[in-house]
Amino acid sequence: MDTILSRWDRYRSRLLPINAPIIQETQCKMAFNSGAKTILILLTELASSDLSEGAVIDAIKGYHLELDDYLNQIIADYSVHNS
Repeated sequence: MDTILSRWDRYRSRLLPINAPIIQETQCKMAFNSGAKTILILLTELASSDLSEGAVIDAIKGYHLELDDYLNQIIADYSVHNS
């Protein structure tokens, strides 16, 4: 089973330059863990809510779409600035 630490290690190895300053790595790790904690809180709140199973599934789908929209915006912005 993956852990948050193993996911961070994978993220770091794929996205941070090998010679990234320690402050960049520290800030990225803080943001990564904050995001993981936020998702955990949201899912915990859903699990303990009185929502129907369908409503919980819809909420999770909404989180997924929200994150996909953000990723797509980053890709679009990156493409515009690097073309």
